[in-house]
Amino acid sequence: MEMNFNYERAIRQAERLEILSVRLKRVAGQDMERLLNVTQRAWRSDSAPSYLRKGEKTEAEIQSIADELKKTAGKIRAIAERVRAAEMEAIRIANEY
Repeated sequence: MEMNFNYERAIRQAERLEILSVRLKRVAGQDMERLLNVTQRAWRSDSAPSYLRKGEKTEAEIQSIADELKKTAGKIRAIAERVRAAEMEAIRIANEY
């Protein structure tokens, strides 16, 4: 019996999502925070607070996307494990007959 599911590929894809999640967290955490701080110190106008609020909202959205990527990676891993276990069990049963 042949296994059709590519477990290693699924795990690599999950790893890529986790790496993207970490990068996005860094962008949202460090890079956006640095940008907003510089902007706050340098920009003194009536529209500055509105721009900063929008930046904070964008930062939160990026954090949320990063969290979702991490959750998706975990789900891919869990599904890959279940499919692999089921295929291995199917092979074991097929070899008994």
